[in-house]
Amino acid sequence: MKISIGTKIGLGYGCALILLLIVSVTTYQNVHHGIENAEWVADAHSTIDELGHVMLRMENAEAGLRGYLVSGDQSYLDHYSNMVVSIDKDIAGIAESTKDTNLAAVANRIQSVVSSKCNLMKEELQLKPSSGLSIA
Repeated sequence: MKISIGTKIGLGYGCALILLLIVSVTTYQNVHHGIENAEWVADAHSTIDELGHVMLRMENAEAGLRGYLVSGDQSYLDHYSNMVVSIDKDIAGIAESTKDTNLAAVANRIQSVVSSKCNLMKEELQLKPSSGLSIA
């Protein structure tokens, strides 16, 4: 049985169309996964930046606390208090932004470490004698 030239051309176009469809679907899936990965990376970078801010605020809070303990100057205590409030907000933001990701456990661990450090600073503040002498 001979196949006519028109049928052969039609089959050739059909095969090309099927291959084009397969390549299109595969490309779409790869692009979609690439976009998801890019969003995940952007979220991870944002979380890393927020953690950097927490670290900086922790250092500033410690400096404010030390300044207050050494000098008794109220402005250092105000700076310490502002930093603690900012730290709490930052940690809450990190916990919120990572709650549905693989980083949730890490964020919870960081939150507990930061909370224990803040509690330690509060204890140091309570140890300051009221007589004006510094404990440092």
